[in-house]
Amino acid sequence: MNSGQLLPNEIVAWFHSKGPVLAPGVNLAEVRESREHIPGAVADFGSVEGIGRITAGVSRHFDFEVLRPSDGEQIFSAHERIASFPSPELENVFDLVLEALVHPTRIEKL
Repeated sequence: MNSGQLLPNEIVAWFHSKGPVLAPGVNLAEVRESREHIPGAVADFGSVEGIGRITAGVSRHFDFEVLRPSDGEQIFSAHERIASFPSPELENVFDLVLEALVHPTRIEKL
C-alpha cells in the first residue's frame, strides 16, 4: 500500500479509465489537471438527471458532488481520504456518484 502523494497524471488516467464503465446516459464531460493551489485533477460528468464533479488532490483527498440541473440543489456529496490508489472505497463512492447521476431519488444526502 503506497501512502505517498499521487501524481496528477495518475488521477487523470483513473478518470479516463471510468469512461467505458459509465452508466447509459452518463458522459465524462471534461477532465482537467491542476498544478495550482492544490495539485490534482477534476472530472465533470453529466446526465439528464445530474451534474457531477469529482475533485482529487495529490494528497489522496477526493471530493464528490452531484447537483440537480434544474435548480442546482445538491443531491449527493462525499469526501474520501484513500490509503491506496485505486481503492475499493474510491470505487464504491464512484458507484454512488453514477447512481446519483442516473437515479437521484434513490440517493440519500450524506
